[in-house]
Amino acid sequence: MIVKKGDFGYLENRRLLMSAASLFMLAVILIMYFGAKAHFGTNRNLFTVFAALCCIPAGKSIVSTIMYFLAKGCPGSARNMIDPVISGSGTVSAYDLYLTGYSQNYVLWHTCAIDKSILVFSPLLSTSGTAARKTAVPVEEHIKKILANDSINGWTVHVFTDVKKYTERLDNILHSAPHDAPLSGEKRIMDILKAVSL
Repeated sequence: MIVKKGDFGYLENRRLLMSAASLFMLAVILIMYFGAKAHFGTNRNLFTVFAALCCIPAGKSIVSTIMYFLAKGCPGSARNMIDPVISGSGTVSAYDLYLTGYSQNYVLWHTCAIDKSILVFSPLLSTSGTAARKTAVPVEEHIKKILANDSINGWTVHVFTDVKKYTERLDNILHSAPHDAPLSGEKRIMDILKAVSL
């Protein structure tokens, strides 16, 4: 079963699929190379060239697999707290986004765009007090930069490291400014974040 990007369990699903694809490609390369060598008695044949060319997509697949293993998805316990808050609210949100940057990668266990705010839950940043805020700043700046590249400005980004505080903030925004259908800007923001994530 394939899980779409932004759905709960996406990273785990992709990890399994990419692992299977990488193993399959490696098996094809090895069978092609050693099978042809055993058949022809030499590695000077066309199958050796094909095996070498297949190493390029196989290498790319292995790198992707490693990236998916580095990215840990949102735990079920956090989802059980988030889903009741956002269900039926018409908000635009996504689970398990993994943003890559030049110096650091950022896992967003849950992201929601609502009322000119982008709320992010990412406990992998979790530390305490002021240190937590300093750690969250690069994530916020990275998201703002991504949106600015698509000429989206004026949105605030808040990263939460505690699921309880995150759901409380979501609940407060939903009760202060409820709306039945997501705005086009919110959909566009979430589409951009999904497009740039792993």
